[in-house]
Amino acid sequence: LFSFGWKILASNLINTGYSGLYDLVVGGQFSVTQLGFVSQGKKYPHALGNLMVGAIQPVMMSAVSKVQSDAAMVKRVTRRSLKMSSYLIMPIMTLFALVAEPIVRLLLGDQWLPCVWFLQVYCFTNALIPMASANLSALCGIGRGDINLRLEIIKKAIGIAALCIGAFVFNDVYVLVSMALVTSVISTFVNAHPNKRYIGYSYFEQLHDIGPGIALSVVSAAVAWPLSMLMVPDIAQIMLQAIVMAAVYLGLSKLFKVEAFT
Repeated sequence: LFSFGWKILASNLINTGYSGLYDLVVGGQFSVTQLGFVSQGKKYPHALGNLMVGAIQPVMMSAVSKVQSDAAMVKRVTRRSLKMSSYLIMPIMTLFALVAEPIVRLLLGDQWLPCVWFLQVYCFTNALIPMASANLSALCGIGRGDINLRLEIIKKAIGIAALCIGAFVFNDVYVLVSMALVTSVISTFVNAHPNKRYIGYSYFEQLHDIGPGIALSVVSAAVAWPLSMLMVPDIAQIMLQAIVMAAVYLGLSKLFKVEAFT
């Protein structure tokens, strides 16, 4: 157990250390006010993403470990997990970004409205979590914690480079947070690469599997967005846009017979 577990522990420690370094650089390079806006913008999407992934990842790792000797079955389990998690998480994160302003006004007050842009960026950053979760769970499920550790080192090296570019080259907090989104996109390539070799699940197949969630989220958000122009209380706006977006998302899912919906 130790030979497998220490690699997972090391991966998690690297991830936690990077998160601390990120906040340290933002706080040291920019004002306390800007640190507050970035931290508040990151906190809620990050917590929501971790909550949903935390419910899916242990189940998937357990399912993969039971069929780890059958690469075709591991691929099937991984695909099912990716389709389901992306189908759930992407519309939720898109809706969160859509109603970010009224939510911030309700929960934090008007003085925190500058954090809305950061919250929206981190929503789209966390919408990519299913790809990381599915790929890394598959690797851990087949006992390749060493590859998981290597990927974590590569991703954090890229993240630190992006952090330095935003904080020290451009010295702009908006560039720094934008670089976090770029890093998340690059990380999808890094996470997916080994699974093409081990279970035959290529990056383009993964993009195909998350495609319905992305497309339906964009269309349903586009339909719900004009409702933000209505002069109604914040709670009414949030509920109205959530209902419309959910109705469009589920209606189109049924119409096009999306597998995850079925």
